[in-house]
Amino acid sequence: METGPIDEPNPAVVAPESGDSVVHLRAALRHGIVSDIRLVLERDTFLRRLTELIAQTSGRKMVALYLHMEERSGLVLSGRTNETPGGLPARMLPPTGEMRPTLDELELPDFSGMRRLQRLAVPILHERTVSGYLVVLTDETNFQAAEHNRFEVIAAEIAPAIAVAHHHHIVRRASVVDLETGAYTFEYFNQRLAEELSRARRTGHSVTILLVEPVNYVEFERSAGYECGDQVLRALADDFAAVTRISDVVSRRGRTGYAVLLPESDVSGGEVAIARIRRRLARLSEQLTTAGLGEDSPRFAIGAAAYPADDDDAATLLLIAEQRQFEDASALSLQRAS
Repeated sequence: METGPIDEPNPAVVAPESGDSVVHLRAALRHGIVSDIRLVLERDTFLRRLTELIAQTSGRKMVALYLHMEERSGLVLSGRTNETPGGLPARMLPPTGEMRPTLDELELPDFSGMRRLQRLAVPILHERTVSGYLVVLTDETNFQAAEHNRFEVIAAEIAPAIAVAHHHHIVRRASVVDLETGAYTFEYFNQRLAEELSRARRTGHSVTILLVEPVNYVEFERSAGYECGDQVLRALADDFAAVTRISDVVSRRGRTGYAVLLPESDVSGGEVAIARIRRRLARLSEQLTTAGLGEDSPRFAIGAAAYPADDDDAATLLLIAEQRQFEDASALSLQRAS
């Protein structure tokens, strides 16, 4: 995931001095959560803001939330580049009865390729169930016992807010989901694209969109049958969701196409996503071949466009992605003909 500058910290959300009580820590977190409560209706935006809030109140540069959701699990990462606040107080918490997880037990991305990082993972408990983990990364020093306790306070404080955000997400998602495939509607994609472009202009992050369309779907559907065609469209939605991040938006576009929104992802990030999608599409093609449908199995054209590399207007980005998708479709047709 691309890292870059973030919004300046809210002056009201500052870390207390090291001599203050743990009450100040909880107060700072609650103030920050309440000030952004309007974002709770957009869960993924709220979670990104929450990681920034944790970084501000904890003094650590890189924090992440790894959450288990009904539709999928994923990582929300915040990297801070500005000066970090001072240290926070420590207080022993009563035992929760939960064992501290080892890193091997977490299905987390491998950051070791970037640099050698120390990591701290604290379970996020809601109603005695582990709903995710608060993960702290550092390349500076090891974590002391006092800091372990500090992040346990933070994890306990954010758990109810995350649960509320997820509940609102489920309710809202029901009104913006395509019932046939389980992907989001294209109207929701356009709404989120406008929101992400607005946020990217403020923060300096990038945004990438992908358009995916089967080139010969009509011929495939005639050969395989409408029911099989519908099954393939549903499988595509599941496959795209499986290879994208929790903050990405997979939406249906038209009858057979899909649009994927990749917040905080630049051109290279888009290329990585395309490679993952193509591998998934190749696997689907193999399955169709095994089922005796390989000769007419659909071929998929993909087009991408990125802010700010290509343009800063949503409609223009879609036109650029459409043009590149058309060029990819033409190349696929030439390959087929040869």
